[in-house]
Amino acid sequence: MLDILLTPIKAMRLRYVPLLLVYFSYGSSVFTAIAENFWVKDSLDMSAADLAELGIWLTVPWTVKMIFGSLVDSVLVFGSNRKSYVYIGALLITLSSLMMIAVVGDYSIVAEFPKKSVYIFASVIAVIGFVMQDVVADTMSTEVVDKNQSEAEIHQELASIQVLARLSLGFAIFITGWVGGELADVFKDNREVVFIIALFTPLLSILGVTLVRLNPVPVSEINTHVLFGGLIFAIFIVSMGYAQVPYSQEIVFVVSLGVVLYLLNDLRPLHKYE
Repeated sequence: MLDILLTPIKAMRLRYVPLLLVYFSYGSSVFTAIAENFWVKDSLDMSAADLAELGIWLTVPWTVKMIFGSLVDSVLVFGSNRKSYVYIGALLITLSSLMMIAVVGDYSIVAEFPKKSVYIFASVIAVIGFVMQDVVADTMSTEVVDKNQSEAEIHQELASIQVLARLSLGFAIFITGWVGGELADVFKDNREVVFIIALFTPLLSILGVTLVRLNPVPVSEINTHVLFGGLIFAIFIVSMGYAQVPYSQEIVFVVSLGVVLYLLNDLRPLHKYE
């Protein structure tokens, strides 16, 4: 039993650490959750129904995750189809944190905007940033393996990386959620401090993706069905929410289920090991 528990530790390699930092950064997104919930309760006129509705719309970037996957495999940004996307995600997360610091601390830079609008916008761009980083991290997990070994050994190493990635993610959720909750209590009269400390989250992903060493990544032909179909679907969802169509959430759920099934059927394998 002990050998089974120690298997991931025995499988650990130094070259995995930068990638695991990206996963840890993603898990650290819960750091501000408790401070944010108390601030929303105390400062915004959002009912439980409003928060539930916002939570549903914040799942939209995850629903159209295939768009980001298509872009990452097919579109170069500053000559990279991996690291650049993590940097962009970190930039969005940083911008979101700065907006939350400003609105929670009542800074004059956001004084002329409704707090609710700033909060919603900050929440949306943060989710987009984390989705981008999650997509790239999952892709990079196949590209830190040592290709100078047998196919069986490659698959075994890939499985070890996936286990370590989930452990890093789970540990981050546990430890940063706990620390963030404690800090939310300590700084209950000055909650922007928690959001200032939360700037470590994008810094971790930037550090990880800067240090990670990847195998050469070929650029795949863009899957137009996935990309443009996903974009049309995203526009449809935003339009439904903006127009406040009756039963919009139920309609979006049914349509999203159909779209996801269609896109899954249309997907082609993008990575092969030789």
